[in-house]
Amino acid sequence: MLNSVHRLKIGVDARPLTLPQTGIGRCTIELLRRLIKAKHDWFLYSDGDLPLEFTNLSNVTIRSGKRGGGVGGLLYSQLLFPIWAKKDRLDVFWSPRHHLPVLLPASIPAVVSIYDLVWQKFPETMTKFGWLQERILMPIAIRQAEKI
Repeated sequence: MLNSVHRLKIGVDARPLTLPQTGIGRCTIELLRRLIKAKHDWFLYSDGDLPLEFTNLSNVTIRSGKRGGGVGGLLYSQLLFPIWAKKDRLDVFWSPRHHLPVLLPASIPAVVSIYDLVWQKFPETMTKFGWLQERILMPIAIRQAEKI
């Protein structure tokens, strides 16, 4: 008898897909293009519109709004993503953005991708708001994540 494989519910901070495709956004879109082919259920969370290629896929659910980045986008992700994650009964949450929702339920394992430490090594290349986000949220995400 063959064992059936558990179909995972995977939440993703898809906000990098709403921005011009450089760096984290480019990596995120390329990874998702490949990962969503896996027979799991994907929940893409965002504060803006996502690329059309991810709509109308049977294993992809999009949850988004219209906050448009900046402080509004940060608050949106920190407050709504944990609510959506609980409602969707996620098995795992992945953030490709160096940060995780601080209020993500501890019962949902989290994975965070960290690509660089620009905020520490070259802070002058960042906006003050971007630097502050990294300085505050990255250390929290590192402690919070099941895997980095």
